[in-house]
Amino acid sequence: MDKLVILLEKAPNTRDYNYYDLVDRISSRYSVVLLVLFAVLVSMNQYVRNPITCWTPDHFSGGHTKYATSLCWVKNTYYLPWNETVPREHEHEKKQMIPYYQWVPFILVAQAVMFYLPSLVWHSFNSRAGVDADNILAAAHTFSMTDKVETRDRTMKMLVQQLHRFLRSHNNDGKHNQRCCHCHCSTKRVGNYLVLIFLVSKLLYIANTVGQMFLLGKLLSTRYLTFGFDLTKRLFDNQDWTEAHDVAFPRVTICDFKVRGQDMINPHPYTIQCVLPVNMYNEKIYIFLWYWIIFVFALSVLSFVVWFLRCLVASDREKFVKNHIIEASEMQRRQDKQAIEMKMDKKPRKIGSQTKLPQTYSGTDSGSSLENIHLEADDMDKNIRRFSRSYLMQDGELILRLIAHNTNHVTTTEVINELYRNWIPYDKQRRDKLGPTKI
Repeated sequence: MDKLVILLEKAPNTRDYNYYDLVDRISSRYSVVLLVLFAVLVSMNQYVRNPITCWTPDHFSGGHTKYATSLCWVKNTYYLPWNETVPREHEHEKKQMIPYYQWVPFILVAQAVMFYLPSLVWHSFNSRAGVDADNILAAAHTFSMTDKVETRDRTMKMLVQQLHRFLRSHNNDGKHNQRCCHCHCSTKRVGNYLVLIFLVSKLLYIANTVGQMFLLGKLLSTRYLTFGFDLTKRLFDNQDWTEAHDVAFPRVTICDFKVRGQDMINPHPYTIQCVLPVNMYNEKIYIFLWYWIIFVFALSVLSFVVWFLRCLVASDREKFVKNHIIEASEMQRRQDKQAIEMKMDKKPRKIGSQTKLPQTYSGTDSGSSLENIHLEADDMDKNIRRFSRSYLMQDGELILRLIAHNTNHVTTTEVINELYRNWIPYDKQRRDKLGPTKI
């Protein structure tokens, strides 16, 4: 693994690459960037421009007005519909206090952290399975992006070696693993530890969106679960939502405060009216975020269901591997056929872009590789079933699926093909040692 890390550090633009599927990137990358940008935008409006302006009595001087405005900004204000009278001093229950508008930038940053936490769980625990999945995916990405044959050969060799070392470690006792799989065990030895962590991180993405909806509802003292829907309905009904009784970000608020007189003994109460221009931005941001969170929630649920089926349905896992192995076999046959034709013609033959096939990687020559790959249909099905269930298991299949999501189809085919070639002599040696087993 150390050699693989050194190789990746030399390769440009690999360590900053986010190795998730698209839905995870939307949550842990795009959502985080979006929320941080919103936090910067609101901060600029709060600290560069005037976030609040208050209408003070005529006898207030410039210093008095500035003091009252600053005090109302830090003290909190409360919203009062235009058809209601200003409550008396002791009627606190009638005051709809707004304690959050000063803290919106920090709330947005906290939301960004919450969106990132599930990916942190995955990255923190996947290396404990015995292999660093991030390094494996980074190596596959390096392989797909480089054109140097030497680098591709070296990267593929190290990648397959690390995968083989990891997969071999949890299937030394095939019978034990099969018994545990039937009992739905979840351990590193059984080969589904990575799958468990991956699915837990998927559930955390869902929990994050649901939790944020409830927390924002509590914080904003509104029904945030239907926040965007309610505003959209009022918009189509030509209603002014900015003056509704339950408005989350009111433009005009009331501020109560007291100022001690010159004797510094008797405080004088004041009630002034303030306008909060910053709430125009806050409202638009949280309307957008309502739709964004709903969108991310729907994608996260769909992604969890899809990956749950991919990881747990054995027939689907075998079909995924089989398709790539068959395709690699066909690619090799076409390459061999073209090589024979070119040799018979004794002339250089240009291979068009439509027929040129990627070179598969193997530690042996094409003749010996054909001996392993070109099997009869029945033998291939049995081998692939054993390769998938007893060798790759759920964790290995998950890594291959993630490689497919983060590179391209050709790279995935070459990785699976080379891993399959590497497995054939290992499987023969293992079966000779353990005796025949039923798959």
